[in-house]
Amino acid sequence: MKVLIIEDETLAEQTLCRALERNFVDMEVIGVTRSVKSSVEWIRHHIHETDIVFMDIELEDGCSFMILEQTQIPVPIIITTAYSKYGIKAFEVGSVDYLMKPITDDALLRAVNRACRVQKTTNNSSLLAMLKEFMENRNDDDIYKKRFLLHSGEHIIPIEIKDIAYFYMQGKSIYLVKVNGQRHFISNGEETIIDELNTSEFFRISRNYIVSIYAIESIERLKGSRLKITLNPPPDGEVTVTRAHVQDFLEWIS
Repeated sequence: MKVLIIEDETLAEQTLCRALERNFVDMEVIGVTRSVKSSVEWIRHHIHETDIVFMDIELEDGCSFMILEQTQIPVPIIITTAYSKYGIKAFEVGSVDYLMKPITDDALLRAVNRACRVQKTTNNSSLLAMLKEFMENRNDDDIYKKRFLLHSGEHIIPIEIKDIAYFYMQGKSIYLVKVNGQRHFISNGEETIIDELNTSEFFRISRNYIVSIYAIESIERLKGSRLKITLNPPPDGEVTVTRAHVQDFLEWIS
């Protein structure tokens, strides 16, 4: 089997290549692309040589669904991503499986076996059946983001979700604060962050703060129906729950 990998992170690409080599002796990676533009170009010239496409969703110049708007891919597509929110869309465009990073060997074997059985011309009822199977068999512990990968020059720093106390916005920049007090800049937008987190553990108390339930030391009522939150580690200034979020916050924390 000949494979195209669409992936903009070198570490993720290398990890997938090693997993494919480890599990499939007859599989050959014949192409690796890192952007929408380069993927479209490669597909237009080489897709006839390909048996399976592994496709990350968020690329360096946009979303990989943009590739499908510009090309026809008549072979099975397997989505590989760290984000759970694209699951429905992935099946709408005809992917045969949706692998959450880090990808286990069992999940990879399942996806490749499914790709071997399913053709890209699958009808709508079959797509719905695959989606139902995916939703029923998924592990709910795996649908939320487990870690952030921060880029520092040539280095990639993994930060586990359990080690994050809160996120805050300063101007247009987003930072995370670890439970040990370390602060890191991240490039994600605030809305994207909250979509990726387990909302039983994280809550957006205001436009500027998303906090972990484990970082909250105390809550104080203020005038104007606001709440003052004491966080550990402490932030630089006062942190309050805006009046519009108070009721939802109290329900969440209880």
